[in-house]
Amino acid sequence: MLLNLALDSDDLLTIRRHAVSNAADTRTPGGVIPAIRLGRVWRVDLGVRRRTWTIAPGGDVDRADALAIRHRVYEERFGNAWPVEEDAIDARAFLCVVRLPDGRPVASLRLIGADDRPLELDPMLPLPALLGADARPGELNRFAILRECRGMSTGVHMALFQWSFALARRDQYTHFLVLAPHDVRPIYEFLLFHPVSTQRFHHPWIPAGPCTPMALELRDVGARYQAARHAFAPLLDRQDALAPELRIG
Repeated sequence: MLLNLALDSDDLLTIRRHAVSNAADTRTPGGVIPAIRLGRVWRVDLGVRRRTWTIAPGGDVDRADALAIRHRVYEERFGNAWPVEEDAIDARAFLCVVRLPDGRPVASLRLIGADDRPLELDPMLPLPALLGADARPGELNRFAILRECRGMSTGVHMALFQWSFALARRDQYTHFLVLAPHDVRPIYEFLLFHPVSTQRFHHPWIPAGPCTPMALELRDVGARYQAARHAFAPLLDRQDALAPELRIG
């Protein structure tokens, strides 16, 4: 699937897909993706040197590749239970694709921003009561990495972590939320996420068994990472890899 998208302003537009398959999209009747805000697509280009990368705004090819990677990874894991490449939330969320030095896409992540609610978790939990009435949470989901790039040494996790935190800092999110399947919960615990409810949920789209809603408080995360001597702590202040749009100061 290719998208006709021009990245030249913060205006709104409607994007029509150029079909490269005959698959019908039941969630976007007529083949029209709802109006989205420009600047929602990002790319991470991994460097030749280990654990180096750059983060920059992306375009229509990057968006298509992010969706294609997600589809490939989830289809391999869940088979026919993962029927479509995108959903309606993709039109208003941030998407990021990670590329190897040779340009091949190997990972993608979606971030639903605090200004783009409802989150997937909104219908499941009373988030204002759990996080505070003034909370501005963003939700991380659809994290997909090709099998050969899942090791920490590839830098994929760290690069996407830095991209997410840079967006959160720019747009003043107070929390990150995830709905964590059992097998990946330890990853989020490593990042200092904690359960926000004793309830467990079956994901509305992903047949991964009971999932745990988890949150990471962002307002003091730097101090907590430093105190824990967390491996990801240096990324919070590192800006050399960031596009100007994500830098502070």
